[in-house]
Amino acid sequence: MLRFARTATIVIGLIPIPFAIFAPDILSMVFFAMALSITLAVIVVLMIYFRVLAVAEEQ
Repeated sequence: MLRFARTATIVIGLIPIPFAIFAPDILSMVFFAMALSITLAVIVVLMIYFRVLAVAEEQ
């Protein structure tokens, strides 16, 4: 389960980078900042979900 969590966070973290590289300059900065904040939010939600799942498996 932990291996999947690590892989998922790496993949989700790397998805916005190609889009930011190929976008125009001003647009890329705005998009990249927004994409990073959304990526961090998704990673936090995944980590909370996996922690709840791990606690449920222990019981």
